[in-house]
Amino acid sequence: MEAFLVYVPINSPEAANKLAEKMIQKRLCACVNIIPQINSVYWWNNEITHDTELVMIFKTLAPKLDDLYKEIEKEHPYSVPAIITIPIHKLNTSYLQWMKSELQL
Repeated sequence: MEAFLVYVPINSPEAANKLAEKMIQKRLCACVNIIPQINSVYWWNNEITHDTELVMIFKTLAPKLDDLYKEIEKEHPYSVPAIITIPIHKLNTSYLQWMKSELQL
């Protein structure tokens, strides 16, 4: 079964924890890592913008991926959230089995 990491920047620890818990409760991902304090530089409204953000890394499996995207887009505080999927090329069997169990697959 295909496994994925889904990379999502977000603006605050509170928003990150709230989003992580919702996705875990809905069984759309088995785990979320929240990495504090990254510095982001990007174009927004025709200006270069500098922000401090956090990165969320959702761990999920193929049958849950589309629903995870929809829910992140719905619940994320940004009007245009970055939701970037990274395929996992190799995953240890015991972790894959744990993910399947937690995602009820």
